[in-house]
Amino acid sequence: ERDVAKPLWQRAGGETSPLLWGIEATAMSEPTQQLLRGVERLTGRKASTSKTVGRKSPLMEALAWLIDHAHTGPHDVDFAICSLAAAHLLPSLAGHLDSSMWWKALATLRRVAEESQHAAFDDQASADSLVAHQLLAGELSLTLAYLFSDMKPLHQLRKAGRESLSEGLVELTNGEGLVTGRVIDRLPQLMACWTRCRLLGELQDKKPWSGKADAQYRWVVRQMLRWTSPEGRPLLGDASCGHLYSADMIRHALLRGGDPSDAAAAQRIFGRKNLGRQIKGGSFEPPEASDHCEWAGLAVLRSGWRSDATVAAVRYRDAQMELEVASGERRLACGEITSVTLIDGVEASPAGEWEESCWMSDEDVDFIELSLPLAGGAQIDRQILLAKKDRFLWMCDYVVCPEGNAVQHIWRLPIDDAVDYRESDETREAFLSVKRRPATALLPVALPEWRVDPRSGELASRKGALELSVASAGNGVACPLFWDFQPQRSLLQLTWRQLTVAQALEIQPSHVAAGYRVQCGQQQWVFYRSLAPRRNRTLLGQNISSEFFAARFYGTTGEAETLIEIEG
Repeated sequence: ERDVAKPLWQRAGGETSPLLWGIEATAMSEPTQQLLRGVERLTGRKASTSKTVGRKSPLMEALAWLIDHAHTGPHDVDFAICSLAAAHLLPSLAGHLDSSMWWKALATLRRVAEESQHAAFDDQASADSLVAHQLLAGELSLTLAYLFSDMKPLHQLRKAGRESLSEGLVELTNGEGLVTGRVIDRLPQLMACWTRCRLLGELQDKKPWSGKADAQYRWVVRQMLRWTSPEGRPLLGDASCGHLYSADMIRHALLRGGDPSDAAAAQRIFGRKNLGRQIKGGSFEPPEASDHCEWAGLAVLRSGWRSDATVAAVRYRDAQMELEVASGERRLACGEITSVTLIDGVEASPAGEWEESCWMSDEDVDFIELSLPLAGGAQIDRQILLAKKDRFLWMCDYVVCPEGNAVQHIWRLPIDDAVDYRESDETREAFLSVKRRPATALLPVALPEWRVDPRSGELASRKGALELSVASAGNGVACPLFWDFQPQRSLLQLTWRQLTVAQALEIQPSHVAAGYRVQCGQQQWVFYRSLAPRRNRTLLGQNISSEFFAARFYGTTGEAETLIEIEG
């Protein structure tokens, strides 16, 4: 009899198999679920192979499906997980499974690994294909090489598998561990794959990838934390996928790739008790919580690592943009932001792709501005500003065109299924709540506060999405929405005004420069944006020559305390 290698789950510990990390097992195909259940029985130390496996047993049928699918079906993530489960089961099935089936299954897995290794890495492939490539060309190869090290053809898979993993870690990340936006919602699956490979490397006393790739893995651990919601759910992922980041996976990733500051951040998100005593964040300060990368097409704005933090996550590619807004354990909105721009009644379609034009992050705010060219020379400038201490989000589209007499702009953002939208009867603010608990107040500050004034546009909820429309005379329009994440203060006092902007003692129309004052409770803020070329202008007695300005405003003294100022 051949020696049986130590199972991966014995190295990992825990109550569940590492193969369940990062996936929704019940969403997998029935054959994959059958093989995963077989692995789980082994993990739980329950004898599942104490007798011969019959030809019509679910396990036998699952292996038969795997062998057939290897020839006829797509090699996607489901198939990859199925293959990994089969590889981990085969050593225990030796002597209990028909020998011809056993060898046929092993030969199939070898062929799948080799074919995946020979397939050219394509960073423009679909997210599913990119993840499946790492699972099959990388992890499956290392798994077979480890479990069947006495079989030379299988042991030789390790070298190419190591190269595939190294290539994936380097090509899919930006040099600081942030994966391309194409796969950010698959980060749990990639993190699970790469962490299992680290465990396999330890079992063989060999690194599973190059030194350059190992540096990226360490960075990926930190980025994984940044791209985790305050409730422990992957940002921009499905609302029900919080369990994809199991405590076991997070703990093993931190032990193999994190440092004490990462541990401190993880303890704030997942809790010290859940991560166990091995994770020691101690008195270390966590790293910066926010990050952005134009190459990846990603930005995450967050007020901190605490469970009550406010987070805005952005993904953009070509002319599409997605946004998630979460406050504490409540996801409020998530999905693609769609917009329509009408110039003199004619729709202006996108004529390019979103590009980052400005990023700023300090102790007060995170700020990003992105630009999208439209047909006819028009352009959308989209601002997202998160005030960390003041607990608000400023989201505004500015549209400017070379010429035009009237511009209307409408944008829509899906709200979460668990979120209730409620409008005020007489004024235009709205409120989002979760399980009857107020989560945020929404202020459409470019619109008149009172509903009896029908001018300019509307804030509404239609077909499960926020919809804000603003119309303006001239060749530009601002379409802002103010989110107050302390709605209790808005219940006390809430008001806003469009402000007068003057230049050389002449009042300027809103398509030249727009200014707003917002009051929630006792706190006030002012916002200013130049839509025309910058000039020296005045707003509430303040001289402003910058392109964008946001500040706390103290009504008793008339003083403004700058939060952010962009020269342009």
